Amino acid sequence: MKILKSKIFRDFCARAFVALALGAFVFVSGALAWTPPTASPTSGNTNAPLNVSNIDQSKSGGLTLNAGDAEYGLLVPFGKVGIGTSVPTEDLDVAGNISANQAHINQVCGKSNPAQCLTFTQMYNYVHP
Repeated sequence: MKILKSKIFRDFCARAFVALALGAFVFVSGALAWTPPTASPTSGNTNAPLNVSNIDQSKSGGLTLNAGDAEYGLLVPFGKVGIGTSVPTEDLDVAGNISANQAHINQVCGKSNPAQCLTFTQMYNYVHP
């Protein structure tokens, strides 16, 4: 019986050693095969997220905002917003037609003379005398 127990113990130890050696080999092989990035994301080897930098960034694909049902979809507290133009001259500059279900307009000002503004009521009365 002692001989049988010692043979079982030796087989168990041999198999455990082989399993540990194989596991160590796989771990070391994986560790040696990994290579770290050659530069940080802003150096060009990986695309940086759009929210990382204070410089202009562009995106070739579509951009979805407010997918998480936040109260506000887009806030632009500083600067100008251009739609269809890369050089907006006003707070909101749209190069093209605008379509809306509702529009709330407080004043209409002339492009050539911005100081000359009409309220919506004044403009309506001017168009419909």
